[in-house]
Amino acid sequence: MAWDICVDDLIRLDVFVELCRGALDSGVGAKEMVDLERKALKVLRKPDPFPTEEAYKSAIAHAEKIEQFSQSEKILGYPYLYSLGTIKIWSILESGIDDLAIECIQAMDKCTDVELLRSLKGPLLDFYEASDDERNEFLITELKLSVKASLKPGIGRFEAILKPLGLAGEVDEKVRKVLFELSNVRNLIVHKRSVIDKRFMSACPWIATGLGDNLCVTREIYLNFFHAAFWYFLELDRRYRLRQGEEPDHESILNDFVSRIPATIQE
Repeated sequence: MAWDICVDDLIRLDVFVELCRGALDSGVGAKEMVDLERKALKVLRKPDPFPTEEAYKSAIAHAEKIEQFSQSEKILGYPYLYSLGTIKIWSILESGIDDLAIECIQAMDKCTDVELLRSLKGPLLDFYEASDDERNEFLITELKLSVKASLKPGIGRFEAILKPLGLAGEVDEKVRKVLFELSNVRNLIVHKRSVIDKRFMSACPWIATGLGDNLCVTREIYLNFFHAAFWYFLELDRRYRLRQGEEPDHESILNDFVSRIPATIQE
């Protein structure tokens, strides 16, 4: 299944985020490392890494910027890093759903609303001349419009796409709430530069601090998003295998991921 690479994408993302956090921690001592390197090379009678005093001052000035940014990020809980991670998690979800939908459309005999799929309309000649990728993109776009996916909150938009394809199913309520939060946080970061507005305060009052404040995405918030997204992909894998006539055994691992999300979230 092409779409199941999304699980690998989530794992790579988490590794990357942790590496970046380590780098930010190291950045707190950036100026000291510049001086330390210069002194060590001098003792070893190696060439000075800074050919001129101006080059040394420039390196110190650059290190100071790194140090200031790293220090402010550390104090706040690395919100810049975890905000970028949040955006990536949502993009992995979106692309994964698209890939899964394409795969299901290609096996139309297992779809539960074939009539809806047959009713998708568009320019016939353009479709005929299009590449396979362009045809897939067209079908997914038209399917989303047909089920009004963009109007559904949170993962409701994904479930609306999956239902006619024979992949309808229940979503753990705690996971559904976290992914609803994820969609709103992602939109705030992308469209409002993380500045809390009335729309976000209304949608997510449990994490909104104050109108006009910057939302700080902490490690705890990011991990909730990560675990909920991982759970959802595992659930989609379970549904897909059922659709294929298999008998999946996902209950234990699904419960494990749910247990990693705080019971008090959003209550």
